[in-house]
Amino acid sequence: MSGSAILDLAVGVVFVFLLVSLICTQVGDKVSTWLRWRSKDLESGIRRFIMADDKGLSKTFFDNALIKALVPQDTAITGWLMNSPFKQWVYQDKSRSNLPPKTFVQVLFNVVVPAASGVTTLDELVKAIQGIQNQSLRERLLPRVTKADGTIDNARKNLENWYDLTMEKTTGIYKRNMWGFALLTAALVTLILNVDTFSIATRLWQDSALRSAVAGTAQDFVKNNQDAQALATL
Repeated sequence: MSGSAILDLAVGVVFVFLLVSLICTQVGDKVSTWLRWRSKDLESGIRRFIMADDKGLSKTFFDNALIKALVPQDTAITGWLMNSPFKQWVYQDKSRSNLPPKTFVQVLFNVVVPAASGVTTLDELVKAIQGIQNQSLRERLLPRVTKADGTIDNARKNLENWYDLTMEKTTGIYKRNMWGFALLTAALVTLILNVDTFSIATRLWQDSALRSAVAGTAQDFVKNNQDAQALATL
């Protein structure tokens, strides 16, 4: 077998497992959406890392009309799961899976300075934060608004950056929580599709036409698919 044929064989095998990995990713994302796991981790991250587990302020934050407007409509599958024996796996609180930084800061201002009228000034914001009873939350917020060079816009940017960093941490926790489920998904998909490396390699080895076709398809797929390009670089 020529070097080109061996290369095509390697590309074909890798392409098969690339497709399987994409299938597993899609299955994981869908299940996470149906069971509201992503929403659960987002809300948990805000309560823990931003609101310092302050139940009162957390409730006020998530009860805000701007937050409630972001709650997506459940899929038909989620509705079915909620009325099935599997409902214990579904996150019970209807929550949002995405919260833009600007919306977060706007709602946070409404929570911290509820009596403010018009545009909140930096002095009003600092004074309101200093009056927060939860010391941990107070210590998290004050440095980010007092280092705003005297402008409310800079305070907003500092809080938005803080929120973005917090969401990166929350995303990391979500990925770790999904790791075990991802392994289970990969095992099930492999069994269902009967993904046998030896059989695949043998078939590609023996069938030159199939080998060339798969290699060509793989090149076209990676070229036109950003997700595949990202996986191919791992």
